[in-house]
Amino acid sequence: MHLTLILGNLTLRRALDPLFKYPALIAILASVWWFYIGYDDLQQGKRKVGLQWQLLGVALSLGFSIGAVFSKMWISSTVAFPVASIEIILMLRWYRGAGDRNV
Repeated sequence: MHLTLILGNLTLRRALDPLFKYPALIAILASVWWFYIGYDDLQQGKRKVGLQWQLLGVALSLGFSIGAVFSKMWISSTVAFPVASIEIILMLRWYRGAGDRNV
């Protein structure tokens, strides 16, 4: 028995097909989402939890970028690697700034 979610006259699979055609988009969105969760935790004073979420986001974008290189998905890699770089730069800036406030 197939369970399908009907969205108008489209099934869920057909509605999500554009996302499955561009895995870099899914990886970047998930990475930025987890990174933002970490930023939110950092703003609430939960440094360790925030760092873990942000590292998870960076690991996802770096892992996808490296995997894209081995899969010869060059455009996906050139899009995902700068996202990881920007996340690392922001992490360093925020944690250095947070360290100055705690001293």
